[in-house]
Amino acid sequence: IGQPDEIGMTFQELAIYLHYNGPSGAEKAYKAALRKLKRDLYGGAYGRWLSAQKGIRAAKAEAEQAAG
Repeated sequence: IGQPDEIGMTFQELAIYLHYNGPSGAEKAYKAALRKLKRDLYGGAYGRWLSAQKGIRAAKAEAEQAAG
């Protein structure tokens, strides 16, 4: 977590920093945050763009298959 030039943390260090009981709690919180970020990212305009790109690729592949 942080900038590219920063040193990452272990779950043990993260647990201490966030005042959790142990590294497993920190890992669960980390994974829950990642799931939420992914859901928010793919649910918005970027997700719609990805779906459109997938449809375009499928249409191109179908057209190439029909032509060749």
